[in-house]
Order: sequence, then structure tokens, then C-alpha cells
Amino acid sequence: DSLVLPMKKQLPRFRPTPGKYLKIVIYGFTDPRNVPEGSLYVEENVSFEGVEVRKNSPMNNLVLSQLRAYYAKKYIEEELSKVSEDYRAKVAAGLIRYEIEGREVYDETGGKETHPGQRRVSVIAVTVDESQRK
Repeated sequence: DSLVLPMKKQLPRFRPTPGKYLKIVIYGFTDPRNVPEGSLYVEENVSFEGVEVRKNSPMNNLVLSQLRAYYAKKYIEEELSKVSEDYRAKVAAGLIRYEIEGREVYDETGGKETHPGQRRVSVIAVTVDESQRK
């Protein structure tokens, strides 16, 4: 699958050393159309990285993009946990960390046309070396 396969390839290449970890960043996007006025979030409450979305709370593009990122993270975690003991061990040791962010509208077309990428998430994996941070 397009979300999990790149991570399956990346994981064996990540060789942790002291002070380094793999950061998986997931950005959620929506298309340029607004969520219809009066739309409500109907699923159970979710809370992540300072964001809380409660059942029956109003929906907008920001909330939708945040939820896309959140649920993509959950899906990636579940799928990688099923197939990789190495992944589970690295997560437990804090060597793999996630960051998720809703980015609202993905619109590289200037609003002129619908682009398949406008309803998506973007996943980026980077090695972070904390010893290089000041």
C-alpha cells in the first residue's frame, strides 16, 4: 500500500546510534472545496498532539486535514506493527517518533482544477540527530 510500503523499505535502512531517531512526519490535506456548513464530526473523540476533536463538533478543512493525518498515522502504526518486530522494538525504545499536522487545503493548481493529490496525506521520514541540535 502506498502509505506503508515506503516505510517498510525505510525501516531496515535506519541504523540508530546514540542521539539519533527516525521521525515520521505525516501531513494531512483536503481539497479546495470547503466542508459543507453545519457538518459535524460523528466518530468517537480523538486527542493527539495538542488537538482534540470531540464527537459532534463542527468540521472544517483544518479539522478534516488533522483527522486525515491522525488516522493515517494510526493505520501506518497498525500495519507496521503487524509485520515488523524491529519496528515495534524501535518504537518502544523511542527510536521512532511521529509528528502529525493538518495542513488544510492542498492546492498546487491555484484552484483551477481538481487534482488527485488534493485529498491525501504526505508521509516523510527523516533521521534526527539530537546531538546536532542546539
